[in-house]
Amino acid sequence: MSAYADWVFHANGYDKGSRESRLTIWNRIYKRSGNKVSQLEDKPVLIPEATYLWNTYNEVAKGTERLTYRDINAYQMVSGIKLENFEVGIMFDIDLMRIKHRA
Repeated sequence: MSAYADWVFHANGYDKGSRESRLTIWNRIYKRSGNKVSQLEDKPVLIPEATYLWNTYNEVAKGTERLTYRDINAYQMVSGIKLENFEVGIMFDIDLMRIKHRA
């Protein structure tokens, strides 16, 4: 999942001086030329078994500067979903990638 998350955060980032995300630019190149840029072809696949955790991360981290245990606790209380320790650890690893790509 880390390769997928790293790709998503990079693709949705902006190059210096650009007002469009890399993904928007790559898709425009593909649409105009019919040729996929290597970055689109090299997109890692998120295995179906990990989709739930990726979606949970995005739901919990939405609007946060940095994911906290308080955010995760609140999510668990409201949703009734109990996350395992390894799942919480993965979510924090994903958040570190998000922070790295923001810098």
